[in-house]
Amino acid sequence: MTNFERILSERRGKSEFNERLWSQIYQRYCWLADTSESNLKKRSIEIEKNIQFLDGSKSWNEAYKAEYGWQSPWWWFRARQFTICEFERRGISSVSGIDIGARHSFHLDYARRRKPTAVRISKLEWLSDLLDGKVRFGAASLYNEVALQDAQRDDEISRNVFLPGSLATFKTETGERRNLIGEIRLSTSRTHTINGTTRALPYWLLCFSTELDPRLLEDFSAGNPEEHGFFVLFDIEKFHRRLSEAIQMLKVNCGRVEVDYYDEHLPPPQQGPVIGTKPFRFAYQRELRFFLLPEDKLGPAFDEHVCLSAEKMNDIAGIFNSRGEKVAGYGPKKLFYTSNYRKSS
Repeated sequence: MTNFERILSERRGKSEFNERLWSQIYQRYCWLADTSESNLKKRSIEIEKNIQFLDGSKSWNEAYKAEYGWQSPWWWFRARQFTICEFERRGISSVSGIDIGARHSFHLDYARRRKPTAVRISKLEWLSDLLDGKVRFGAASLYNEVALQDAQRDDEISRNVFLPGSLATFKTETGERRNLIGEIRLSTSRTHTINGTTRALPYWLLCFSTELDPRLLEDFSAGNPEEHGFFVLFDIEKFHRRLSEAIQMLKVNCGRVEVDYYDEHLPPPQQGPVIGTKPFRFAYQRELRFFLLPEDKLGPAFDEHVCLSAEKMNDIAGIFNSRGEKVAGYGPKKLFYTSNYRKSS
């Protein structure tokens, strides 16, 4: 039995798991009717991946109804059932994702900690700079570059929702009403228009995860996990204060937000602020982002990155290698056991 099959089997015994009701709802609305087959398959794989990562995490709460959103397990299983219904409606076979593997067992010294932590995965040499107080924020506009890994690449300037074209009609030259073919895209963007010229509103990001999950290493290490590691932040408030102190001479404000994830294809299309939302395919990352916003809307003339010189972080954070062993800074000698670490194939 795969990890996903185990999770599915356990949830099927719960009263909140209602495939029949979910199927009836979908058959009435068919929200995915105009989604391409390739995107439908990709959606199916992404749902199963997220379920495996989120199962057993502090981000999930079984008490939440499906309507609550991504932090409810039932929201994910409902989204999965909607997708299966669309496969069945088209008469094609559904697809399954890869087996992610079970969650790691944490070392007792780390497991005992109750204070929230934040984790950043990157090359060890870059994490060393961060520990020394050399903090680099990346321009949001850079996160859509083709060179980035799939786990990192996203349009951070706009957010989209997609609705079936059948929901809208248009008139032909003869006055006949017809439905649109394909999907309707509704977008929200961080832009500003002056004298007829529209420009993206700049901001800069530094991203963490709200949970230590060593399985994330595979998505962020570009096939070289031994060169990468974990920067574990044990005092988020102090880190934020040190960032705020470091930007005092700059005309920017420093904020932070835990990202909220949404389904681009299912109503209601709740598009929150661009900075604090992302499509659900990224939910497994459980992102906490620190961001810099210019006091002036169009911002100062920064380069693509904003580099800060802050107080050293070695009293509130530590660097750990891919095996969970401490390399430098603060924290326990070991974070987790590696017996269930899944190597790239």
